[in-house]
Amino acid sequence: MSQNTIQEYHLNRHNPSQIHFQCYDAETYLAKNWEPATKAHRHSYYQILWFESAGTHYVDFATLEHPASALFLIKPGQVHYFCPKSPNKGKMIHFNASLLRSSDRDGQHLWNKPVFLHRPHPFVIISDKERPVLQRIVGELAIELHDQKFLFAEQIYHLLSTLLLRIERVLLYQSSPEIREPVDQGPDYLVLMDFLELLEKHVNTFYTVQEYSDQLHIHPKKLNALSRRFMGHTPAKLIQDRKVLEAKRLLSNSRLSIKEIGYALGFEQATYFSRYFRKQTGHSPKEFRESLP
Repeated sequence: MSQNTIQEYHLNRHNPSQIHFQCYDAETYLAKNWEPATKAHRHSYYQILWFESAGTHYVDFATLEHPASALFLIKPGQVHYFCPKSPNKGKMIHFNASLLRSSDRDGQHLWNKPVFLHRPHPFVIISDKERPVLQRIVGELAIELHDQKFLFAEQIYHLLSTLLLRIERVLLYQSSPEIREPVDQGPDYLVLMDFLELLEKHVNTFYTVQEYSDQLHIHPKKLNALSRRFMGHTPAKLIQDRKVLEAKRLLSNSRLSIKEIGYALGFEQATYFSRYFRKQTGHSPKEFRESLP
């Protein structure tokens, strides 16, 4: 493995006056950024990747074969890169959380219940019926960004909000086809989203299913049922997988020692961390780190 930490990229990080949003044609973008885009990297902004053709993409140390019209939701901190042998045709949208947080005047739904939370599938397939709707929204976003007419930032906010809500609806229906009520009226779904948010918040601690249930004010059996229904796994499995994923991300940073990573994840001793990691992955933290490109 290289002795350099995985590169992290930012979007107008030091330019608060600039709009924190970009929309690209994937082929054009990759032609200009081929080398960094095809190497493992992460970024501090959110990214939507919508591929026209079937191919391969790499996300969080997994090789993912995807069909045509697959839409990936990449959140800050995730490690990913483009497959050099795939067509990689499609659209790319980049934005900072501040873009919506600063403009959201109606309950901050998109950030209290974001579509970018941990999910059982790394991408969503956009159907023939839904595709023209999303294409129209993405096209309008590109026009607003290019023309930058009066109130274009407000237009981008509303269009992006609509796009994310449409994607959330697709995600919900694909994971739970029996649900047909509007997304923001599904109380069970919203409770599960609250759990996933807590999971992100406490990834560096060892909260039990009971402790998460207490924070959500529901019985552990209820949380287990919701987790299985919407995610296909038990809460304990989701907690374990999220802990291991965070460990992998930290191990990709060669500036941190294995001992430091263990402490950062809430392990009292580095040996406990090594045993836990090996049990879940079949490899020691050192072996995993040495296997990284």
